[in-house]
Amino acid sequence: MIKRLKIQNSIYENIEPYHTDENKEKLWNIPNTLEGLKKVALATIRWGAERHLKKTDWVVTKIAEIQVIGGDVEAVKKKYADILTQRETLRGANNKLESKVNACKTFEKLLKVVEDLRI
Repeated sequence: MIKRLKIQNSIYENIEPYHTDENKEKLWNIPNTLEGLKKVALATIRWGAERHLKKTDWVVTKIAEIQVIGGDVEAVKKKYADILTQRETLRGANNKLESKVNACKTFEKLLKVVEDLRI
């Protein structure tokens, strides 16, 4: 079961990759090609990062504004160091996930990666 997947403009949660009809044919709920699933997986990872980063974008904006007016940027960075570290950690984790997705050479391996996504 896939925990969460973004396909186009829809978010699916707890979705089975496919189900079997009365003729024992697989009916896919997700893209069933390597490139199609990679595209969806990468979009899901980026959506998850964006969703979490938006919560603290105001800190980055504040730092940029202070820099423009010639204020003490280092003091503000120190004040919000925890938030900046969390953002950096999140971006690093997402970059690793994207690399993991891009490294998959078979649909089966990619499906396993997608099933394990915790976005």
